[in-house]
Amino acid sequence: MEPIYDTSLMGFHVALYEDRLTFKKVMQEEKTIPLHQILSVTPAGALVQKITIQTTTGRKIEVPVSLTKKKPLCEAIEQAKAKYLEKNPDAQEAVSRAQVTCPKCGSTQITAQKRGFSMGRALVGGVVGGFIGSKKIILTCLVCGHTFKPGSE
Repeated sequence: MEPIYDTSLMGFHVALYEDRLTFKKVMQEEKTIPLHQILSVTPAGALVQKITIQTTTGRKIEVPVSLTKKKPLCEAIEQAKAKYLEKNPDAQEAVSRAQVTCPKCGSTQITAQKRGFSMGRALVGGVVGGFIGSKKIILTCLVCGHTFKPGSE
């Protein structure tokens, strides 16, 4: 099968097909991402030669792309993904289930961070008590500010 879009830069080759995106660094094995697993494709700043691909599995891949090919590649990936999901409704359902949304407002603009040291817990339980629960992950909605734990509805 011939790629829809094909580009190379700095020893990094990217090929877009009807159902997948492949990329390969020189002297390394080729990696493949199915189109239905691509959550977002973001071009870096105006003078930066790369795009960032975020997947539904949590992977973040930075791909070097020339400045002139950056925007066309992002658009080609988004169009190919839309066509693929249109032809494969089961994949569309899997994508919507994999996306994290705010339980309060429904936004998908979510950030995650560790809870950190708490002065309140330190006052109650001593210095060691301040670190209890500090490694727990807290999700925060960037739209409404609501905080919640992963896995909660």
